[in-house]
Amino acid sequence: MLPLAPGSDGGGSVRIPAAACGLVGLKPGRGRLPDDAASTRVEDLVVSGPIAETAEDAALLFDVMAGHRFEVPDRPRGRRARRREAEAGVVLAQGPAERPVRQALDSGLSPLRVGVTTESPFSPDLDIVLDEDAVRALEVGLGRLEALGHALQGRSRGGQAGGLTGDLRDRLWPADYHRHFQALWTSRLGQAGFTGDQLEQLAPLTRHFVELSAERPEEETAQARAALQQASDHAEDVLGDWDVLVTPMLAFRAPPVGWFASLDPAEDYIQQCRFTPYSSVVNVLGLPAVTVPVHTDADGMSWSVQIIGRHGQEERLLALAATMQAG
Repeated sequence: MLPLAPGSDGGGSVRIPAAACGLVGLKPGRGRLPDDAASTRVEDLVVSGPIAETAEDAALLFDVMAGHRFEVPDRPRGRRARRREAEAGVVLAQGPAERPVRQALDSGLSPLRVGVTTESPFSPDLDIVLDEDAVRALEVGLGRLEALGHALQGRSRGGQAGGLTGDLRDRLWPADYHRHFQALWTSRLGQAGFTGDQLEQLAPLTRHFVELSAERPEEETAQARAALQQASDHAEDVLGDWDVLVTPMLAFRAPPVGWFASLDPAEDYIQQCRFTPYSSVVNVLGLPAVTVPVHTDADGMSWSVQIIGRHGQEERLLALAATMQAG
C-alpha cells in the first residue's frame, strides 16, 4: 500500500513485521531520533524507525524522521551514479543517511569486521531452535557480506545453526536475560491500578502480565532493572572488536494470524520469544539494528538477517543493508 512507513519498536515491532514481509526495518539506537525519549534509562525500550522495501527508501525516511537537512549533492562520481542522474533528469537533494547509502552503492564500503552469533539471550531458559530456512538465510546473508569484502570474525556455539560453530568468546548476552527482561518490561503494568472490571476487558495475555507484575516482589523488579541497566551502560561490549554483529531474525516461519492468541497466555509469550529470539535484547542495550531480507523459501516466504551496530551507526547499517540488497 505504501513504499515506506514509520513504525515503533519496543522489542522488535519494526524489525519483526519487516522480516516477515521481506522489507528493510531499522531500529535506531536509544534517543537517536528527536521524537523518542532522550534517555539512557533501560526502561525506555521504545524507539521509532522506518520500514521500506529498500534500504535507500529507509534512509530517506530516516532522514525525515531525524529532522536532517537535505542538500543537493556535488556532481556524482562513478559511472553508475552518473547514469542514474542522467536517467532521472534531475538532481535530488539528499540527507545525511541517503548520502552514504548512495556512496556505498556506487563505490562499496570499506571492509568491516563482522561478528556472527546464533546464541539467543533467552537461552538456556528457553530452547531456541532455528528452522532450516532461518539457517539458510543466515548463510546467504553471511555469503553476501563475504562477497562484499567484509571479514567474518566469529561464530556462535549456541542455537541450532548447523555448521555455525566455534565461538571466539564466552556468552555475549546479559545473564538471566529471560527472567530479567520479563520483569523489566512488565514492571509498570502492576502499578496501573486496574479495577476488576477493567481487568476482565483486557486481552488474556495483557491480563496475565498485569497479574504477574502485581504479584512480583519489588526487590525482584529492582534487581532486574539494575542488571539490565548495567548491560545497557556497557552495550558495546557485546560487539567487542567487531564493527557489526549478525544474528538470524525470525527463528521460524510467521504463523497464521491468531495462532499466538490461541495459546495459553504463558505459552503465548514463550512462543513469541522463541519466534523472535534476537530482537528484544537490542532494545535493552539501546543499540541500532537493521533487518535485511536475503532469502525466499520454496513457498515464497521471506527470511531476513539482523545486523546490530554501534551507537550512532544507523547510517552505516543502512549503507551495508543497501549493498547486501544490491548483491
